[in-house]
Amino acid sequence: MRFSPTVLLLSLTTLAAAAIWPQSYWAGTHQIGGSGGTPFNLVAEQGTYVQRIRFCWNDNYLRGIRLTYRNGAQAVTGREEGSCNSYTLNEAKTELIRSMTLWGDGKGSKAGRVRFVTSLGVTYDVGKKNTDGQEEFHMDVGSGVLLGFIGRSGLDIDKLSPVFLRSA
Repeated sequence: MRFSPTVLLLSLTTLAAAAIWPQSYWAGTHQIGGSGGTPFNLVAEQGTYVQRIRFCWNDNYLRGIRLTYRNGAQAVTGREEGSCNSYTLNEAKTELIRSMTLWGDGKGSKAGRVRFVTSLGVTYDVGKKNTDGQEEFHMDVGSGVLLGFIGRSGLDIDKLSPVFLRSA
């Protein structure tokens, strides 16, 4: 039998609506960036997941994130200033995230860039464009279902990690 993230999500919709996904359901996380700002948790409520992603950035680092979940709820951290770009995952075609890479700002103080590739072959790439010579960090995308992000932020995104639903 093949693992189906959609079936798993639908079967869990009876769980408490106000509680976020417990960490036991998360794929491994790895936070990139510095120690400024305060902690944030933009993980979806149990039974839902990220449907739309919006990042804002300047030439050097990520400024803000806005997530829209399948249930219509939204979450924001940082500032929605500078260049901004959104991507909506195609639920009708069961679009999943197949790979995600993060970069810092090159100074160890902020999150710099995010790139992901979906199961439909779409590449979404936002943030600092000149990452030549910087280490890239490949994230554990688990089942490919994005539950949200965790990290640290103030006026900008200081530290960032995606949170994916783990594979069965």
